[in-house]
Amino acid sequence: MPITNTTQNIKKSKGFTLIELMIVIAIIGILTAIAVPAYNGYIESARAAKMTSHFEEGVRLVRAEFARHTANIATGGTGTIGDCAALRTRLNEGDATAPVGTGDPYAATADADTGQIGVACTDDGDGFASNVIFTRLNAFNVAESTITIE
Repeated sequence: MPITNTTQNIKKSKGFTLIELMIVIAIIGILTAIAVPAYNGYIESARAAKMTSHFEEGVRLVRAEFARHTANIATGGTGTIGDCAALRTRLNEGDATAPVGTGDPYAATADADTGQIGVACTDDGDGFASNVIFTRLNAFNVAESTITIE
């Protein structure tokens, strides 16, 4: 019996079969179905953390400014706070942005869509903000909150 070359009898594969491609697409679909909700949850929690951080930092800064202002007035100096617009400008210094978009983290009114913190003030007529009201709206699974600093 003559010896034949067995490699001539085997077909050479030139690609993937339809079944192999369908299995790969199914695996990609399953991974996507798992990854997208996890990613969206991560984004939501990051926005919530950023909004909460802005809220707490703003409250701390204004309390410190009020203490400095009171100390300056008590020692015969001049006030340091300024009006509400100046206070918002001070709060928005630096490169911080709102949780969504590129706007400032603090605005005259709170915005649930962007996560901006509302900073409103009252003025006793002396040119200085006397009551500062921070408002955080219900957004990114964070409860609405308002703090008034007098």
